[in-house]
Amino acid sequence: MAQDGKIQIARRKHFFHTFNDDLAEQPDTTVKIEFGIHHHFEWSLLIVPVPGDCYELRLNAECALSDAPENLKNHLEGTYDIRLKKDLFGEKEYPRYSGQLISGSIVITRELPKKVLQKEVNNIWLKMDIERVLGSDEKKPEPKVKLDIGGMQFHTTPSTICRYFSRLKRDAGFLVKWDSDKQNSHSCIDFDVQGRYWKDLFYDRDPKHFSYILNFLREGYDMELPKNQDDIKEISKEAKFWMLKELEEMCEWRLKTSDF
Repeated sequence: MAQDGKIQIARRKHFFHTFNDDLAEQPDTTVKIEFGIHHHFEWSLLIVPVPGDCYELRLNAECALSDAPENLKNHLEGTYDIRLKKDLFGEKEYPRYSGQLISGSIVITRELPKKVLQKEVNNIWLKMDIERVLGSDEKKPEPKVKLDIGGMQFHTTPSTICRYFSRLKRDAGFLVKWDSDKQNSHSCIDFDVQGRYWKDLFYDRDPKHFSYILNFLREGYDMELPKNQDDIKEISKEAKFWMLKELEEMCEWRLKTSDF
């Protein structure tokens, strides 16, 4: 029925729809433009005839995950911008509509003259900036940090490394900016690296117990230690090397209080 195109730039979505003669031939028929599923929502635009020789534009966003909890299905935040144009890349523009995205159906306007879509405009351009869907922030993902420990590779994130002071945090040279608005004061908001490529940190160290070091940075005191006394002693030694005082103290407490 029409030619559709899609361009994705980070969390911003662009859609365009090029009309043929649909509305000119059937001016009193509802036209549905389908944009497919993006960010877990199925998007469409309805062009509905209304009294007064006008069209109603209605933007629809329906959650595509049928098994999602009901309280999350309606969670959609962001903005939209709809432009009507004669030529896709032409300078002349017709009515333009902007507003807040919500789950379900949004009435964009009920006063778009029929003649605009039937004779003057060939393209509808829809731009959406998605901020949150289903309770999750649609922000740029946090970059990875690659750790090479004695030839074995581990992957983590800057915020994990920044959670506690350790040799990793010191060596990576992170410049941490604390976000005072966040309850978790250990959140790493910004970072930089001095003197080395931050995605590749190498240590000539036996990797046998390094997973406990990394898991403590991730989970804190919720991490489970092994039940073997010798293993805990080894982990304590590793914690000392990695300058992870909190894990070292946790191991010492377990060694003192447990009956192995």
